[in-house]
Amino acid sequence: MPGTPEPVLGSTVFVWVVALAAGALVCTAVRETARRRWPASVALAGGVGLAAVATWLVVRLVAWVPPWEYLAVPSAAVSTAGFGWVAVTVQTLVPALALRRGLWTPLFPLAAATTLTGFVVLRVGGEIDGLFIYTILLAPLALVAQLLLAGGEFGLRRVVDGWR
Repeated sequence: MPGTPEPVLGSTVFVWVVALAAGALVCTAVRETARRRWPASVALAGGVGLAAVATWLVVRLVAWVPPWEYLAVPSAAVSTAGFGWVAVTVQTLVPALALRRGLWTPLFPLAAATTLTGFVVLRVGGEIDGLFIYTILLAPLALVAQLLLAGGEFGLRRVVDGWR
């Protein structure tokens, strides 16, 4: 069907497996670096954002049949990559900050957003770009979910144990 994206890795199931592995890897790395100094968390978040944008770009250049169609408008490619990097970096920094305070719940939206983003980025040929969808739709929703879950966990812990 025209406008339906095709999986880059051959099968939709394999794309889901790779996306789930990416989500688990990112959450594990965030959890581990949150125990270290603050620059490690910032470097990890920037690196995750860079890896997401690099994956998006490589998939577009290598697997998309006419890659020049998207790159014919350089401002669209640069703005998608730039805003995508900022969105992924912020999305990764919020759980790192929360984990430094002992809050675990923001990892769940990060895992979900990473998995879904990996899934849509590893499919090409659709009518809209996966990183663009993430940047304008999924990232703001996941950020709100992260903040609400962190606030709820903080409030619940404060009421139940008098946690500060």
